Amino acid sequence: MPTPHKFRNFFSLVPNPNNKSNAKAVCIFCSSKNGGIQAAALIPGCYTTNKANLCRTHLANCIHFKEAYTSEEVEEILSQPVPEDKRKLNETNIEDDTPPPKYRKYSTSTISNTASQSTLTKWCGRPMSSKDTPTSETLMVKMCVSNGLPFSFVENEETLAVFNFIAPGLKLPSRKKLGGKLLLKTSENLQENIIKIAQSDENGLTATFDGWTNVKQENIWGVVLITSKGQPLIWDAQETSSERSRTEDVIRHIEMLMDDAQNKKKVNIKAFVSDSAGEYAAARKQLRRKYPAKIFLPCMAHQMNLVFGDIFKENAVFQRVSKEAIRIVSYFHNSTFFTGNLRNEQKRIYKKTVKLVLPGDTRWNSYYFCFYSIIKTQAALKFLSAKFNPERANVIRTNDSINDLEFWATLFSLQNLLYPLCGFLNKLQRDTARLYEVVHCFAYATKIFSEYHDSTFSEKMISRMEKRWKEWEQPLLLLSIALHPSYKLIKFRSSVNNLTWTHIGQWLKYYYLAFFGTPARTILAELINYKRGDDPYDNDSFNQFRENVLDFWESTMGIGPELAKVAIYIHGICVNSASVERLWSSMGFFHTNRRNRLDHTKVLAMSKIRGDILYERQIKEVIQSDQQMRRLHIATPIAEDSNNSDKEEQNIDKEDLITVSDDDNDVNDNNNNKEKGERDEVEPNTEENENQWNAIISQWIEETNYENRVENSNDELLLNGDLDNDFLVGTHNVHPADDQNAKWELSLLFTNSLESPTYIGFFSENN
Repeated sequence: MPTPHKFRNFFSLVPNPNNKSNAKAVCIFCSSKNGGIQAAALIPGCYTTNKANLCRTHLANCIHFKEAYTSEEVEEILSQPVPEDKRKLNETNIEDDTPPPKYRKYSTSTISNTASQSTLTKWCGRPMSSKDTPTSETLMVKMCVSNGLPFSFVENEETLAVFNFIAPGLKLPSRKKLGGKLLLKTSENLQENIIKIAQSDENGLTATFDGWTNVKQENIWGVVLITSKGQPLIWDAQETSSERSRTEDVIRHIEMLMDDAQNKKKVNIKAFVSDSAGEYAAARKQLRRKYPAKIFLPCMAHQMNLVFGDIFKENAVFQRVSKEAIRIVSYFHNSTFFTGNLRNEQKRIYKKTVKLVLPGDTRWNSYYFCFYSIIKTQAALKFLSAKFNPERANVIRTNDSINDLEFWATLFSLQNLLYPLCGFLNKLQRDTARLYEVVHCFAYATKIFSEYHDSTFSEKMISRMEKRWKEWEQPLLLLSIALHPSYKLIKFRSSVNNLTWTHIGQWLKYYYLAFFGTPARTILAELINYKRGDDPYDNDSFNQFRENVLDFWESTMGIGPELAKVAIYIHGICVNSASVERLWSSMGFFHTNRRNRLDHTKVLAMSKIRGDILYERQIKEVIQSDQQMRRLHIATPIAEDSNNSDKEEQNIDKEDLITVSDDDNDVNDNNNNKEKGERDEVEPNTEENENQWNAIISQWIEETNYENRVENSNDELLLNGDLDNDFLVGTHNVHPADDQNAKWELSLLFTNSLESPTYIGFFSENN
């Protein structure tokens, strides 16, 4: 499909009966003055043929277009080049016999002794004015930030030579100005825009926060706001090195955030999300009683990540097999000799090479891809093992695992167990993840564990899932299910106590009073209409929104305002603090050992700019919203009876890959470089990667052991509720998260026919 030309946005296309190969372009400015598009399409002078040069010519002569923009903006728009300009320029160059200008030789290795360039006016669309200076300076800041360039880049001799070659009259800002005044100004402008976006979100925002230690060993406490539509807004980052990270400190920072946002900047923060560190858990327990209108939740992506720790904690065989798998990958990663032989076997068996994956430090899904890549090349590994003498001491350990049937059977089982969990984890770490998806993911994960063939392991995992589920505010989570038109109550068992439409109505009345401070008056009547599926609550209406539950409820405000307000409040909550982790990653990208003198405020400013650039880039890459919701980057697991499957790996992050492929350094012939080959036959050192994997598993297990635990006695009192604030909302004197009468067992809550979430292609046939 051809790319629209640069003036396409100023025209509306209508069919051209006289030229079916090219539509008629109707000027939107003329149509607004002449009764609409259809009327303007019949008036000569209001339309033209859909070609770039003709559209530009029309705009140049259109008085309505010039009335809509300033003279500078008109000049800027019309200065955009079209293909015809390039053809005219080529014709001019052919006719011009003037010898090209000469330039000084900068480097014999990169630039020839003479270089030619057409006059600058032929390439520059318009002359620079004083009004263009701020734009050029902002673009310079964004260029440095986006590429991670140091500010001294603008004073580098090669940089100056390039810009002098392109635009001799352009003067670059100094390093101090670029990294000082200009960076500060760009950051302030961006912060003003962030505040405007936050203020405009009437549905309320989610504040996510966490701590981080930078390269200067400074403790930083950062906050990222997430709009109800899922847009991350980097809000602030403060140094807290002088604090002890106690619950009182956390509460103080959260209350300061409330005051700054609500009272000073008029921003409505309705929810607060953090990980499950002891001081955060204790602060959540206290603040949710003190501020019943606010919602305090743990990071659900972190909660799902802890499930992986539970798996390895409760199954020693999985620990052992995963370590052996890492050792196999590390073995080939560190040996060009065996890598070359493995590659040859893969080409012979699969007619292609297969990529081996080492788990990344982020630990999100890379461990699944590691096991997946080993299984995918199982046949080649076995042939390679048989090719070499198994009695040789330098390869016997690897052969033991490769030829062990139990190893492969366990690895298949572990792969199949991790696959859906990785899909859930990948979904829950998105800024658009919703509470009903949290419930569905954890409920289905519990179902997976309940159906696992090892009953002992199954019981232990279900017990851990129930313990984690019991700590959460279950009425809120179940309301998110009930207020989803595709769920309602049909997913729940009919035998579950205290979970009928009557109970849903009671909780709706409570939350309406808690959230908005006034009793509900019509919410029960609206709930009845919703239960019946009357218009606009019917499935046909919901399907028009392509599963966008927030937009659906906004469309019902005119029919059921009270029910819609509660639904929008609940469905507009972000359920994770992954955006804060991305902030730390961005700050770490800039604040390296080589740039350790940077102040954290300057690093924060750079991270805000980079975050804005990446978000805008992400929006451009997303073509349809439903593709964004369903894109998972998960490779389908391999069935145990398909060792020689030729299915392609899909969507594996290139940075996590150890590629077994053609390389100039690979050993293609065992007779070539015999001395090097003999040296590589010695088993390579895989201790570093094995230790890294051991540390990852140990960290998972440690996080599950210390979840919701504290080391300070005062924090322990706060966590246990001994210093609870008085709580009273209507007739409720106990917060829903602490109400033991509002607890349900996750394993008994949903029907046995609960389907896997629709955003993951589950492997039902392979299980």
